[in-house]
Amino acid sequence: MEKILNLSLYPTSRCDTGCSHCMDDCNMSNPQDFKVAMARQIIDETGLKGVDLAVLFTGYGEPLLAPDFIEIVEAFGSYKGTKDMGIITSGFSDKDSFRKSQFRNLLNGSCVEKLNISQSFSLFHPSFPERLKNIIEAMINDGQKKELTVRICLAVDNYRETWETATRSISDISAKMGLEHRVSFLGWSEDDRKKYFFWVQKFIEENRHSYDLAVELESYLIPQWHYIVKKGADDWVLAIIIQPIVLEKVGRAKKLYNIPVIDFSCGALGGYFGDDDFSALTIFPDGTVCSECCHEILYGKIGENSLFEMDRRRMVFAKKLFGSILADRRMFKWLTRDICRVCQNLVAEKSLELG
Repeated sequence: MEKILNLSLYPTSRCDTGCSHCMDDCNMSNPQDFKVAMARQIIDETGLKGVDLAVLFTGYGEPLLAPDFIEIVEAFGSYKGTKDMGIITSGFSDKDSFRKSQFRNLLNGSCVEKLNISQSFSLFHPSFPERLKNIIEAMINDGQKKELTVRICLAVDNYRETWETATRSISDISAKMGLEHRVSFLGWSEDDRKKYFFWVQKFIEENRHSYDLAVELESYLIPQWHYIVKKGADDWVLAIIIQPIVLEKVGRAKKLYNIPVIDFSCGALGGYFGDDDFSALTIFPDGTVCSECCHEILYGKIGENSLFEMDRRRMVFAKKLFGSILADRRMFKWLTRDICRVCQNLVAEKSLELG
C-alpha cells in the first residue's frame, strides 16, 4: 500500500454565524486565509515524492468564506495523487449570497467527483434547518447523484429534538420539490450493517440492567441513512447519512452543559502503532502545521519547512508521548483525557526537541 498523507486543512479563520457550540470560537475579526500558492507547494512536494493525498477542508472557520476556496479545491483536485477530498460546511442561509455562490461553484467544479460533502447541523443556532434544506436543494438541482453527510451536534437536553428537526427538514424539502423521503437504519454496504449491529449489541450489553436515559441517549448516537427518491420509483436522487457528533467543552462550547460522552481518540498518536502508511497533519490558514488534536504541538510551517520533515517530527513527538504514557505510574485509563494531560506536559517542556 502506498503512503497517503491525510491533511485537515483550515481554509480560513472567517465565520459570521456565531454558533454557541463552536469549539474554535471563530469570527470575522483579523481574518487569515489559506493561499493557493501554499496548496501548490504541498502538491509539488508530494508529487516529487510520489505520495498520495487525502484532504479535508474543515473548521476553525467556514470553508465557503475563504476568498480563494474554489481555486484551492481545484488545485488539490487536479493533482492525480489526490485520492479523496471532503468539506465540512455549515451551509448557507437564504441571505448568504456569497456562500451560496461558492457552493454552486463547488458543485460545478471539475473535480466534484472526488469531493465528499458534509454539513454541520445543530439547534445551537436557529438557522441550521434552513441551511440544511438549502444544501439539499442545491445538490438535487445540480443533477448529480451524490451522498451528503449531516453531522448533527447533540447535547443531553436536546438530542431528541435535534434528530426530529433534522429529519423533518429533510422531509419538508423533499415534499417541496415533489420528491419522497425514505429512512433506513442500515446503509448500502456490508460494512454499514456490521457497524450498526455492533453498536446495537454494545448498547444492549452495557445497559442490560438499566434501560433508562443511558440506553435512549446512546441509541441516538447510531447513524441513520436517508434517501430522497422520485415518487413512485426507487431511483434515488440524493443519499443522506445523519452522523451524530458529540461536542467537546472547548471554545464557546465550554458554556454548554449536559454534553454526552463519546469514545476519545488521540490524534497525536494517530498512525504510530505499526501503520507506516498513515499520516495526519492539520494545517491552519496561515500555513502553520500542527497535531490533529492538540494545536499547541507545532511541527512547522508551509513554505518554511518540508512537509515530510514536519511529518517526521509528528512521529518523533508520538514516540515521546507513547514513552511518557508507559512511564507514567498513575495507571490512567486509555482513551481518556488523561492522555491529553501527559501530552500537554510534554508540550510545556522547554527542552522538547522534535529534530
